[in-house]
Amino acid sequence: MPGATYGSFAAACHYIDGTFTFARVQELCPKRSPEAGARFNFWHPDLVTLHVWVWYHNPDGLYSGTNPWSVPSTTARPPSGPWRSRHQDQLPASPRLEDPAVRDRRLAQGQLLADHRREGAAA
Repeated sequence: MPGATYGSFAAACHYIDGTFTFARVQELCPKRSPEAGARFNFWHPDLVTLHVWVWYHNPDGLYSGTNPWSVPSTTARPPSGPWRSRHQDQLPASPRLEDPAVRDRRLAQGQLLADHRREGAAA
């Protein structure tokens, strides 16, 4: 793909606070983060990575590793920036940007899937 840059991420143990430590197998993952003491979340093998900005426009390019108009997915705020504010009404709400408590209730009730199907039928 023209402009695409592939990366790599070595096998690693990830913790609930976002810290990680490299480990070639999950059995070598400490139960707590050596940095912060956070609980173990998941392990993954060696990865080949490619960033593609499909959902939100990225002024730095479709394949850029970061997007100045996005915010971390752990926040409940929508992305800011001139493109987002001008075109906000044209974008469907992203489930990951909802308040986590609201999202969890909707998921439990199956409404998120129903909403997704209804939006697809309307398009």
